[in-house]
Amino acid sequence: MKKWLGLFYIIFLFTILVVIVLNYGQIKKLYFILTSARPEFVILAMFLQLFNFVLIALSYKTILKALSYKVSFMKLLNLSIVITSLNSIYPSMSVLGNTALFHSLKEHHKVDDGKILITITLYVISVIISFIAILLVSLFLFILSKDLGNFDLFLLIANTLLVIVILSLIFSFARNKKIFVELIECILSNVFKLFKRRFNTKKFYEIIYDYYHGAKMIKSDKKHFLTPILLLLVKHLIDILSIYIIFYALNLKISFLVIVFGIAIANLISTISFIPSGIGIFEFGMAGSFAALGINLGIAISAVLLFRLISLWIPVLLGFILYKPTLKV
Repeated sequence: MKKWLGLFYIIFLFTILVVIVLNYGQIKKLYFILTSARPEFVILAMFLQLFNFVLIALSYKTILKALSYKVSFMKLLNLSIVITSLNSIYPSMSVLGNTALFHSLKEHHKVDDGKILITITLYVISVIISFIAILLVSLFLFILSKDLGNFDLFLLIANTLLVIVILSLIFSFARNKKIFVELIECILSNVFKLFKRRFNTKKFYEIIYDYYHGAKMIKSDKKHFLTPILLLLVKHLIDILSIYIIFYALNLKISFLVIVFGIAIANLISTISFIPSGIGIFEFGMAGSFAALGINLGIAISAVLLFRLISLWIPVLLGFILYKPTLKV
């Protein structure tokens, strides 16, 4: 695995080098635009992005508290940074970050397996629901403002409907406990068989019991589910505000609706890619969306690069620093 991962990064870095050589003239222009950005606004956007980890930690703390587990806020804050860092540097579809979360909560905080799964599940659902809320509001405002062409509106509507359909399917499937459990058992047993490992059916049903027991505890008080959604809604709004501030630092004012559209398309494209954090894909999708809406391509690329610096690379650096003390490895 390490061999293939190393090869992936060598190819990736070589590709970046080739792009730099072939587009040296354009990169010089981007450098000029980036160095003209007002640093005080970029720093403000950076602090806003760091505040996102506070919101993530509070979301986890709210869910764990509802499950009768007390984990300190600072530990969850450090863990949130490490999880984000791991998910950013490995093409794991968030599996590696969630594995680290699972290990930390189980080994260091003695949280039951099933309760950890319900924590992760509720967090992911909260992320999706909060983002859907922003998409639906922006879609409504887009239609009213008529700022977009027919094709752009089609992309936004398609993206919104896709997320809603996926969420509806997961929700309806998970509600049918018998079918849901049998499907998970079938998938896991075949995966274990593929790797020639013994599947512990008894342990599986113990985890499932803990999972549904945790779900009942959450359902007993709706605020335990609504609070993470509201916190992550604020997180999405901070992303939008951060990009707006970065454009302002580059002496350009743009519509918040345009930013929502750019983020939606970038997230959609990067999610279906297997590249860590959609590096390259995310930037292309967001910058291309902004350019399609009439923003100068050089400024659009510069804004996206600054946003990724403060939302991706700085957290990755912090994650490296906090990795060992947080996971105690």
